[in-house]
Amino acid sequence: MKTLRLASRWGVVLGAVALVAACSETERSFSQGDSDAGDDVADDEGNRDASPGDDAPEERPVGDAGDDDAGGNSSPLDGGDDPVEPPPGVDAGSPDGGTMMYSCMLDDDCDDSNVCNGVEVCREHECYAGTRGDDGIACAIPDGVGNYFCEAGNCSPSRCGEGVHDPDSEECDDGNLVSGDGCELGCKYSCAEALDCDDSNVCNGDETCDLRAHTCAAGSNIMDGADCGAGRSCAGGRCVATGCGDNFKSPGEECDDGN
Repeated sequence: MKTLRLASRWGVVLGAVALVAACSETERSFSQGDSDAGDDVADDEGNRDASPGDDAPEERPVGDAGDDDAGGNSSPLDGGDDPVEPPPGVDAGSPDGGTMMYSCMLDDDCDDSNVCNGVEVCREHECYAGTRGDDGIACAIPDGVGNYFCEAGNCSPSRCGEGVHDPDSEECDDGNLVSGDGCELGCKYSCAEALDCDDSNVCNGDETCDLRAHTCAAGSNIMDGADCGAGRSCAGGRCVATGCGDNFKSPGEECDDGN
């Protein structure tokens, strides 16, 4: 009986030890599983932090201002998000951030429609002014009335006195205010025929008109004492009254020395 009781006691002890060992193994399994699950969660969170989501901004290479060109570099004209400095000859665009464009590509891009200041040209995408032409060249402006001529690099309406002859409204235009030089004030010829030069004095001869210069030429004085009408006579190219003291010996006078 004693031996049976001892065996029974040892059986109970061994069973308890086996139960404790089994529980310890199960606890270690659960601990390892929790640790692995935590690692998986951490890895998932790390992956989510490292990967761009729907709300996260997309990472761009340094210097990328938009779509890359064939060489992998950003073009200054591709409309990228990053600011770029325009190259020489490039207009930075409108103040509200419009697309940058070259100032010019062709000479026609520089044309200001003014023929009087020369022909503008485009060099390396920059406009250069032309050389001003001579005054007096005919020009035109939209909706302009009458004739226009180049004056100091501008296309200006015709006006008397600017020195350009407008055949539609002027006989001449010498650009000055001097009378008798062939072109009078109002841009009229000084003379066009001999009658335009007649001063109505018969004693100084007949005046003539130079039809090329449109200037008057004086005639030659006629002989003193010649009758110039109304009881007067010519004296020194003038028609004067006849009488004693006129320095001309008239009929009926013995002498006349003018004093």
